[in-house]
Amino acid sequence: MKQILKLFLNVFNKESYIVGGALRDILLNRPLTDIDIAVPNTADLEKKLKFIAKKKSLSFFPLDKKEKTYRMILKKPFIIQMDISAIKEKSIIADLKARDFTINSMAYPLTETIKLSFKAVKRGMEKTKKGTSLKIKGLRIKKVIDPTNGIKDLKNKKIIFSNPAKAIKDDPLRMLRAFRIASQLDFTIDGKSLSEIKKQSPKILKSSSERIHDELMLILKNPHSLTYIKSLFECGLLLTIFPDLKAQIECAEEYYGKGGVLKHTFKVIERMEYFFENADIIIPYYKEFPDFSHEKEILKMIALLHDVAKPPKAAFVKGRLRFFGHEEYGAIMSERIMKQLRFSNNHIKIAYSAIAHHLRVGNLASNNNISERAIFRFFRDMGDNAFYLLILCWADHSSYISLNQLSSIIEKIKQKPFFIGQKGLPKTGITKTLRFLQVVNLLFSTYIKKTLKLKESKLINGKDIMKTLKIKESPLIGRILNNISMLHFEGKIKTRKDAIDYLKKQKELES
Repeated sequence: MKQILKLFLNVFNKESYIVGGALRDILLNRPLTDIDIAVPNTADLEKKLKFIAKKKSLSFFPLDKKEKTYRMILKKPFIIQMDISAIKEKSIIADLKARDFTINSMAYPLTETIKLSFKAVKRGMEKTKKGTSLKIKGLRIKKVIDPTNGIKDLKNKKIIFSNPAKAIKDDPLRMLRAFRIASQLDFTIDGKSLSEIKKQSPKILKSSSERIHDELMLILKNPHSLTYIKSLFECGLLLTIFPDLKAQIECAEEYYGKGGVLKHTFKVIERMEYFFENADIIIPYYKEFPDFSHEKEILKMIALLHDVAKPPKAAFVKGRLRFFGHEEYGAIMSERIMKQLRFSNNHIKIAYSAIAHHLRVGNLASNNNISERAIFRFFRDMGDNAFYLLILCWADHSSYISLNQLSSIIEKIKQKPFFIGQKGLPKTGITKTLRFLQVVNLLFSTYIKKTLKLKESKLINGKDIMKTLKIKESPLIGRILNNISMLHFEGKIKTRKDAIDYLKKQKELES
């Protein structure tokens, strides 16, 4: 890596700099998975970069030829990504002043001595995709080129636009990026910058949907992202990106209090983050659960959108405010919103399923007796999406009581659902919430004890049925398979032999 950096100096006459977020993270002693380099804006810039890439066996491709930004990737003996940009202004100082935030508007000459160290790390969301974390030490603070006092703002943990009006005009996404960087570094955005964001928030829609999506997901990655979601709301960005949420503010205030449904939406996100922090206490058999650490962002997005259709479906029925059909219509609305923001088809399907069925667990919990067959049908219908739905339902139901109340019943939640009795459950309150959360936990434990294990141990298939019963392929096969799966779930059939014997018995009864 040192030889690559030296080659930059040789090719560009000793005028190359570590810049931007990379230098910021070095000064914060944070590991890097990539490094940003600024070089002179020469006519043959791309030719020079291709020469470096070829000389050091680096993959090379342009990111934006018009803006003269390029990427090189070192793959052996470790993976390091280098983003190279041309110095667009007359000097490096003028170039730095034109960047987004003061903490990103610094440069360090590669002519200065630095120390490099490397460590293997996971890159991206894939568990198996490994890269390298790079640490650069030995920087001399006095040699940092810092025309906008970025070092001072780093010490004060402040996000400040270098030139607010110009920065947002040049790239409106910087408004969202301010919150993303604040969430990653645990910094605050200064008042003047927040005022400028509030004034110019409508311009965020000039940014591409893909870029908005990526910044939002990085914000949601923060374990306490609700703080930043509320700030996005206060400065106008949230409702500009999600205009369908605006109607929630004054909807059902008599039920949810000031802020209406949107207040409830925020509360559900809060409870979901509480769930993620305390899952080992909340979920039975937690250690046996699938790893959902890489799905937290999409689950919080589902929480944000789960009641998006309450305002259009709100109506008074016999003097009581109801939202009939809001779950199905909300799934349709969420699908449209997520498509516009370029979410993956898989994430859209997960969200659609969870939102469309998010009242189902509550309906199940309202019954005095919850049969094995009712639980089987729930998991059969929800399939692989059951897990996402259960987390959403836990957050949704727990949002109706305070955190103190929730803490007081956390152990009772793990108990078998209590008997409701003839009077039924109260319409609101801790008793209703306890019963609902007990049912959610019952489904969680069933998911581990039965659903996952039974899924891995399918006893027979359609060919076995056709062979045993001597019948041709037809819809009847599916119905028989479903019936055997249900008996397996109930424990009435345990082995392949049991399943075959059951088929033979049914054949004898019919004959």
